[in-house]
Amino acid sequence: MNKMSRTCCGLLFLLAGCNTLPVVPTFLNASQLPSQLLEINTERDTTVTLNDGTILTIPANALHIDGSKIAKLEVKEALTPEQILAAGLRTQSNGEPLSSGGMIYINTADNSKLSFNQPVKVKIPARKIVDGMQLYKGEVKASGIDWKDPKPLPVQEQEKENAKKKIYGKALFEQNCMSCHNVTRQVTGPALANVMERWKYDTTTVYAFISNSSQMIASGHCYAANLFYAFNKQVMPNFISFTKDDMDALFAYIDDESQKHPEYKDSNQHAFDPDSCAYYKTVVQLAADLTGAREGQEFTVVNSFSQTGISLPSVVSGDEIIFTPLQPAPDQVIPERKTGVYYNFTINAPGWYNIDVLTKDLPGFSPCHLSVTVNEMKDQNVAVFLLIPAEKVVLQGGLQKDGKTYGFYKNDGEISLPLGAEAFVVSFAENTGKAQLYFGSKRFIIEEKQIIDIAIQPSDEKTIYEEIKRLRLPDLTLKINKLQLTAEQKRIAIEADRVRDQVALCNCTTATDSAAVRK
Repeated sequence: MNKMSRTCCGLLFLLAGCNTLPVVPTFLNASQLPSQLLEINTERDTTVTLNDGTILTIPANALHIDGSKIAKLEVKEALTPEQILAAGLRTQSNGEPLSSGGMIYINTADNSKLSFNQPVKVKIPARKIVDGMQLYKGEVKASGIDWKDPKPLPVQEQEKENAKKKIYGKALFEQNCMSCHNVTRQVTGPALANVMERWKYDTTTVYAFISNSSQMIASGHCYAANLFYAFNKQVMPNFISFTKDDMDALFAYIDDESQKHPEYKDSNQHAFDPDSCAYYKTVVQLAADLTGAREGQEFTVVNSFSQTGISLPSVVSGDEIIFTPLQPAPDQVIPERKTGVYYNFTINAPGWYNIDVLTKDLPGFSPCHLSVTVNEMKDQNVAVFLLIPAEKVVLQGGLQKDGKTYGFYKNDGEISLPLGAEAFVVSFAENTGKAQLYFGSKRFIIEEKQIIDIAIQPSDEKTIYEEIKRLRLPDLTLKINKLQLTAEQKRIAIEADRVRDQVALCNCTTATDSAAVRK
């Protein structure tokens, strides 16, 4: 980086407390997120479940498009640190570090004018609810998107609504379910604690199963068919009269009871969980491959699905739109979805929204000093980011007062961080004179005082995006050593032993095309 550029960048970072953020590299932008294209009849109530689990509830006549009752919408989700980084979104507001609960973008897909007559409800999935989260609105600037105008989430209203749901749900459970089910122990049917987790949080499918379980079993749905065979072909009565609100209340009660018994989830008393036929067969086959592998042979298990910029196919049921995820290839292990709770809020205008809390307000964050050095060369524009995956923190740094090292909050390296947490520093560079990109990253465990050295190497956009995807769920490459099983091999062998007996219960033709249940 030349002297003038270095001086300017240092000045920009010194001004971070004055609402200035460094410029995001141009190749990190929202076009890297899949565009989910929706056609909404504005005169009807509509519920949309997006690819990554976000739920939009659009009341009739909430949206207005000039001259049309059909709204063509483009929606994007950025729920993971690598999605946030790839889109150049950052978790910073006026230079203050934030921890994100997820980001969403909504606008028209055809440049028509969109206005809101009433709010649209948004539910962003979360592993846990963090106190103090606020709703920020995205403000587009030359340096990228900054998050402004934070407003508290409607916590009190939601708590009252949830309390009413649980009371009603308990009454429904006692009247309709108790004769065959218990929350924490198996009766005629399986225990219901954490049942949504076993169904991969596919609420729509669970509700359809409750409404008409025999129809779903007959259709060859893998999980439903496996349950049917595992519980002596006992068919659950159909509850066609249950409304969506009834089922929401029922599962609010079940989830509340599940959380009262965390010891159940960690015990061996789990209800039968057939998972997925594809998962069982893949694990068993992989264990067999490892056992018979030649010394030095490598296997790769892909643990993440690639994202494209194309809208995934959708299935429409009434006014509910469910995006069907891409089916994994035969050599892919199906990751388990752990989402059970949601951040709830409403929006009344198009644009970017972000659920965030200031990191300085989070428990477990302590004063630290973190500086980063980069082997940058003259005439390079360098960008440095700090990622803390567990906290969904993505911060862009700037030159500190020494003009040589990079920091992420104060210009002497001071910043509040979660001690002992896994973190990554990634750096991008671009030559000012020619089109050449550079990339480097380093994983580390956060300590009270650290200097992280990053070595950037020539790269290209495609390689950089692949590296970003690996920051959360890296592909796992196993090198076989016959003399001693690695810890990862042992884990796979143990898992294969656990699921081997369940393979016989896979009564579907395949995991993705189960046209009939084997009689």
